[in-house]
Amino acid sequence: MNLEKTKVMLNSHVIPSLITVEGITLEVVHEYVYLGQILQLGKNYFEREADRRIQLCWAAIGKLRHIFSSPIPQSLKTKFFNQCVLHVMTYGAETWIFTVELLHKLKVALSLCIKLFF
Repeated sequence: MNLEKTKVMLNSHVIPSLITVEGITLEVVHEYVYLGQILQLGKNYFEREADRRIQLCWAAIGKLRHIFSSPIPQSLKTKFFNQCVLHVMTYGAETWIFTVELLHKLKVALSLCIKLFF
């Protein structure tokens, strides 16, 4: 265990206090990124993760802008979009609790991406 990188996240049932292991005080955080996803306790966890996924999707589009603006066939552009952009937006979504607002936010972001490049 790398104690310099280890963080502690507490829920509302725990009284916050300093935690020390082998003389190193662990950082108490409310959220952190682990294996590509935001980990956070509370109601707005999936909203923040969806916002982050949408930002990462736009970053992926920015990196592939030269492909989408090139004269390659539309079918190849669609393959790039499905394999390199859509997966960035939906990574980990199978574990999310979808609300109407969250679905709407993802649909709007996806439709903007599609309209911009197709």
